[in-house]
Amino acid sequence: MSSAPSLVQDGATLTLRISTRTPLGTRRVTVRATGDGSTLRRSLWLTVTRSGRLRFSVTVRPARQIVARGGVARYKVRVLRSGGPAAPVSLRAQQVPAGERATFTNGELVVETSDEQETGTHRLVVAGTTWIRGQRVRRFAIATLSVVTPRPLGISGDRTNPLFPGASVPLDLILTNPHDFDLRVVRLRVNVRPRTSQRACSGTADYAVRQYAGPSPFVMHPGSRRLSTIVPDRDLWPQIAMHDLPSNQDACKGATLALDYTATATR
Repeated sequence: MSSAPSLVQDGATLTLRISTRTPLGTRRVTVRATGDGSTLRRSLWLTVTRSGRLRFSVTVRPARQIVARGGVARYKVRVLRSGGPAAPVSLRAQQVPAGERATFTNGELVVETSDEQETGTHRLVVAGTTWIRGQRVRRFAIATLSVVTPRPLGISGDRTNPLFPGASVPLDLILTNPHDFDLRVVRLRVNVRPRTSQRACSGTADYAVRQYAGPSPFVMHPGSRRLSTIVPDRDLWPQIAMHDLPSNQDACKGATLALDYTATATR
């Protein structure tokens, strides 16, 4: 028999209680859901074994992941088994939609999404199979993956102090994570465009950039944050420097530079 389903974020939790008189073996359990005038049916497999003999389970954590389309989701897969000699456990991902690739590596389920696949939420079934005391045993775990449209990491900011030959200024950039999940920024770069507001002043000849030298990757929570709140040491921020050239650089007085920011981030 089963208890009344308790509602959770993605539906309901069904709890099955097995009595001591339940026949041993594997059987199909059909779950029917009705709402808005329509009915859906899904099938589950239930294996009943003797208590204390064939204990074998597969769990996946976290139960739900959110990833931008084209990104990678990683789940920890744990296999628990007792009641017989150790035997290899075969893991397989089922119900993988078109455009995704699922592999198992070092205790992880790695799901690679593609740029072409549809967005939305779907469930993956992790099936574990092994042999215990001559009997083939299978266990299943469910993982939920939400694929969302990727949005670019926002970067803005400017130098606050004037530049002169031989001087450099750090850039306390403002980074914006537009998603509702954390991002890991693995690359952050700043470039000066060749053209400035003064024709005789060259962005590439008269100026130089020292790139970000802080910890990598670093975590960006949803929302906007200054780089100084993530990496307090200003010596590690990107810096713009003006070369001290032997030639006359008066043309660069009051010049406005155009900067390009690029970053690479992963889930």
